[in-house]
Amino acid sequence: MEETRYFQMPPSEIAYFGFVVHAYEGLAVVRTLDARVGLVEILVAPDLEEELNALLKGLSQEIPLREVSPQEAERILSSKE
Repeated sequence: MEETRYFQMPPSEIAYFGFVVHAYEGLAVVRTLDARVGLVEILVAPDLEEELNALLKGLSQEIPLREVSPQEAERILSSKE
C-alpha cells in the first residue's frame, strides 16, 4: 500500500519538483493539490521510501520544501474555499 505525504513549496517550483521526481521512473507520483499555495501530494510505495527521502533531501538544497501533516494539508485546502 502506498504512503501519502504532503509538501509545501513556492508555487513557481512545483513544475521543477514534479519533473525531477518523475525522472526517477516509478519512484513516486506527484499530484498538485493547490498550485496557488504550492501544496503537493506524493504517493510512494513503502519499499521506495528511503530512496524518495534521499531525493527529497537533495531537492531541499535547491528549493524550499516543507513537509506538512495530512491535517495541515486539509486546513490549507479548506482555507482556500
